[in-house]
Amino acid sequence: MSAIEASKQKIRVMCVDDHAFLVEGLKSRLLAEPDLEFAGSLHNLERVAEEAQRLKASIVLVDIEIPGPDVFEVILDLARRCPTVRPIVLSAYVRDHYIDSAREGRKVFQDELLGTLFTVAKDVKLQIEFNPQHAAQYRLIGYNNRMLAKEDFANDKVDAGDIGAGHRVTALYEVIPVGAPGASSIPLKYGQPAATEKPAEAKPLNPELLTVKLRYKEPTADVSQPFDVPFVEDTKAQPSVDLTFAATVAEFGERLQGHTAPGRTIDQLIEAAEAARRDDPHGHRAEFIELMRKSGR
Repeated sequence: MSAIEASKQKIRVMCVDDHAFLVEGLKSRLLAEPDLEFAGSLHNLERVAEEAQRLKASIVLVDIEIPGPDVFEVILDLARRCPTVRPIVLSAYVRDHYIDSAREGRKVFQDELLGTLFTVAKDVKLQIEFNPQHAAQYRLIGYNNRMLAKEDFANDKVDAGDIGAGHRVTALYEVIPVGAPGASSIPLKYGQPAATEKPAEAKPLNPELLTVKLRYKEPTADVSQPFDVPFVEDTKAQPSVDLTFAATVAEFGERLQGHTAPGRTIDQLIEAAEAARRDDPHGHRAEFIELMRKSGR
């Protein structure tokens, strides 16, 4: 076949989707395109590569939410058996992620997808107030691009993030207790240290360590609801495995950003992450541990 003949061939599009209305809509749209044609469709993920070969498809559109086998395994199989076919994944997902591997794609579009489909609260705002009787200084680790001005916390006209079904939010703070050595040597970013008072004037010690202030809107509402939760010290409580791992990730991130405060060595961080690895069905924690090992070489 000459190059001129090849250039005249239409691009054949195959659709793998279990929604008949979408397939018919795509078919009607392709009929109006002079350079494209509808090759055929499948309503499940079985025999995708075989059907793409039979239909001589140039492009295969695959619905990310179609029931059945692992979508990414099917796409990888298609890429191995039909290297000239270009797969395109269809999704209503609207968040930005960098997808550099099938594992990361599976994490974003399968493991965490549910939280983006069903919003349970919108414009969610969090504000943490530490008790100055207990915390001399504190700072939020990360979330630098999500900071709100203090006056915007109760302003319903200022947008914030949405929370979906199954979502969890973790915020880590570096806290220096009142009376701890070196408390005055760290620049304060979010508050003032506890004032020094004479014993006769000292206020009774409030057992509350902090208060989490939350504002959110119902999915269809325009007015936010406040929700405050105070926390007191629990000397018997132990950090969960998930929190231990998250703290290790945060400390490693601080090192990468040049944070100079004394902390654990890379080997100590790897040891802590290994101890908190536990149940890791998708290998995300193992992947992070490997990244730490590479950074220490």
